[in-house]
Amino acid sequence: MSKADPSLNPMEAAYAAYRDGDRALAERLYAEALSRNPKDAAALQGQGVLRFEQGRKQEAVALLGQAAALAPASAGIRRNHAAALAANGRFAEAAQEYRAALGIEPGVAADW
Repeated sequence: MSKADPSLNPMEAAYAAYRDGDRALAERLYAEALSRNPKDAAALQGQGVLRFEQGRKQEAVALLGQAAALAPASAGIRRNHAAALAANGRFAEAAQEYRAALGIEPGVAADW
């Protein structure tokens, strides 16, 4: 189990926990960030990705959709939202999100 590095800001610590496989700590840190700022696009994305991994795909779509609305210039958020939409059978909306991500980062082959 990883521990939050006190030298990291809360969002860096949450992502580090996620990257290190400590999903419980990451979830707690993302939730704390959202309790302080419900419009934190990065925290919404983190929670959305966790919900997707937990099989809670409708919640993932909602969280990632909120994040995309708050940070429309983030190709990563748009890409994650597209994946969640596609997993829910919402293919036309997913294609729109992938196109948006490509408009931001045209060189990402996975979006094609």
